[in-house]
Amino acid sequence: MAPSINIDFYPDEHRYAVDGVDTQSVTQVLQAEGLGGSQFWSEDDRRRGTAVHRIALLIGSSPIRGKSVEEIIFNSPWDPQTTAPILVGYGFAVARFYLESGVRPRLIEKPVASRRHGIAGTLDGFGDLPSGQSLLWDFKSGQPQPAAWVQTALYAMCLEESFGLKVDLRTVVWVKPDGSYKMAVPRPAGGTDLAVGISAINVYRWRVANRMM
Repeated sequence: MAPSINIDFYPDEHRYAVDGVDTQSVTQVLQAEGLGGSQFWSEDDRRRGTAVHRIALLIGSSPIRGKSVEEIIFNSPWDPQTTAPILVGYGFAVARFYLESGVRPRLIEKPVASRRHGIAGTLDGFGDLPSGQSLLWDFKSGQPQPAAWVQTALYAMCLEESFGLKVDLRTVVWVKPDGSYKMAVPRPAGGTDLAVGISAINVYRWRVANRMM
């Protein structure tokens, strides 16, 4: 599926360009405005988060097939045998989320953007629930901070502008090293979380324009 916006992502630099113009990421803006939770992260936390997202990408990038966690993993490109033992449980947690939620991914690790608000980011997953509703989710390998809801609201906004796909529900999924997970009660797209996110973008822009960054 091709976006209606030209989005380039340079992962080594964690940099985005929209229509050829450098664009701030959702996480950069939220962190700058005190909504990123980075004050609670260590370098080990960041490395773990990156590794867990790579595992989640492997599991979710092919059709979810299987009636057990083990079958879902077996039918995916992810190989627990070649993964550091400390990370294996997170992969099982991701597979368990797919098994128990019944969600089927349509987009995994997909860059999205908003021209209107000058923002870009990469959503973890978007797909369909057994109810027929669409769900956007964000995986966290540590205890999620409240601002994760702002992050998912901005991703939902960017997804609709980039691909024309509407999000019915969004959630934050805390995957744990023991193979379990905790999915927060889903919220509709938009609402107060989106209003806070757009306010953060506007404050960020004002600070940049006034050389306060």
